[in-house]
Amino acid sequence: MKLKNLSLLVIATCVSGSVLACDLTVSTSTTLQNLPSASGIVNHDNHILAVGDDSSQLFTLNDKFKVMSESPIAHYKTGKDGRIVKKLKPDFESMDIQHINGKPAYVILGSGSKKQVREKGFVIAQDKSFKIERDLAPLYEKLHQVGHFTQKQEINIEGLASSKDKVFIFNRGNSGPNMLFEVDRTAFENYMTGKQDSIDKIESYLVKLPAIDGIESGLSGATFDEATKTLYLTSSVEATGGAYQDGEILGSFVAELPLSQLANGKTIDLTKGAMPVEHDGKKVITKVESIAITSHEGNVTKGVLASDNDNGTSQFFDFKIKES
Repeated sequence: MKLKNLSLLVIATCVSGSVLACDLTVSTSTTLQNLPSASGIVNHDNHILAVGDDSSQLFTLNDKFKVMSESPIAHYKTGKDGRIVKKLKPDFESMDIQHINGKPAYVILGSGSKKQVREKGFVIAQDKSFKIERDLAPLYEKLHQVGHFTQKQEINIEGLASSKDKVFIFNRGNSGPNMLFEVDRTAFENYMTGKQDSIDKIESYLVKLPAIDGIESGLSGATFDEATKTLYLTSSVEATGGAYQDGEILGSFVAELPLSQLANGKTIDLTKGAMPVEHDGKKVITKVESIAITSHEGNVTKGVLASDNDNGTSQFFDFKIKES
């Protein structure tokens, strides 16, 4: 997918440790009424694939963000607006494309923020030759333990990305810590396909993020770029203390995290390097939920951001990051 011409909306600058200085430019948004609550996106075969946290469909979009097709992930009772009622929604907050059983497949995870209802994951082959539903409760219980969550803190998984040999799972810190979990890719595939019932070795990294009005942003999406060996992350701020309830949207950030910065026991500090979504020096009130990389041209990385603003619609933005 090629980035369209940008109508400038957002410009931000980042400098983070060994990361080069960079400028973030984001287009004006495209709002979709027929794709509710976009929360996970991937770029594949020059199309954007998207899921919504209260939708039962997997959507395929073209480079103008027009919905070209949709297919069911699973059957859920929906209202006239196509949205699943809150108490029943699976809360699909993260998606990645991985090779599963030797084929490209979309891996979709529920957030885990509500027992049973939101602890389901799906693996759907791109060619639709197989679909696997998986119980995520054992995995999420393990993440809860490895992350040293307190008994009152809750899992809220909102990001998923993978390199050639690792899978990265991101917990949003609105009822627990912002945390990155790293697992072996083969072990993750075996778990998602039912070949094993648990993942024994999981590394965890605490993530520090910038705040708005004194509220730390929460991890909301991720993707891995093989060309630069870099994780691209999104985070957003809501004025709420829970993983279940939505709150007032205060703004969003984009950050880069080279894999070379991951070290056992090291806290990942993105408080200075994350790039705020701003316009004329003022924050844009949008809840960025996911990110996908589409191309590289020299020192410029291009991609797409997706936002869920909790009103049943979705916003999509083109972006570019120029490093110097």
